Amino acid sequence: MKHQLTTSVLLTALTLCLAGSINAERPRLSKPAGKVFNIRHTSYMFVPKLTSGMLVGPVADLLGGYNDARAELILFGGGVSLERYFSPRLGIGLSLEAVWRVGRGTGLSPARIESIGGYGLYRFAPDSRSSLFTKLEVGSVSGHYRWMSGNRSLGRHPFIRVGIGQFYFTGATTNARFELFYKYAFTEGNSLPNRRTEIGFNAACVGFEAAFGLGF
Repeated sequence: MKHQLTTSVLLTALTLCLAGSINAERPRLSKPAGKVFNIRHTSYMFVPKLTSGMLVGPVADLLGGYNDARAELILFGGGVSLERYFSPRLGIGLSLEAVWRVGRGTGLSPARIESIGGYGLYRFAPDSRSSLFTKLEVGSVSGHYRWMSGNRSLGRHPFIRVGIGQFYFTGATTNARFELFYKYAFTEGNSLPNRRTEIGFNAACVGFEAAFGLGF
């Protein structure tokens, strides 16, 4: 009986030693630090935006030379877009935008520029929190200018816009984006009465856009 008890004690001690050795050799998994960021790709995205820019090219030279005021070339405004994503990388969008041109020193009110367009957007790293993107947009732009006899229409013309920017996901379905773009409207503007100059509107401009996207 005493021999059996001794054997049992030895077997128990050996088992405990083996278990301790196995646990010592097993690697410990460290807990992740902080909250794990999760991107949830959505099919639709609503995007309000703010835009600023400056006219460039022949129309800019004409306005700046006639009025001797470079502030005449500054554009500012905003708009909204609705985007549809067919994959995390590729989406299309519909954009509505209104922009005003500064009109200091001419006695005229700033020009109001309205555009509607459709665009394609490509994200290079859709599963990363930060990603480069590129965008191509085409559409129609119209302009209005306040003259002594009332509002003067500058007509409606096609435009093309190309841009490159950075996507930042701020939440699972929300993001901020910043874009540098070049936009060209196929117009030189219209002549004002009794003037030898033309009032152009975004005939060509470079600009910066800041936007916030909300997926749903």
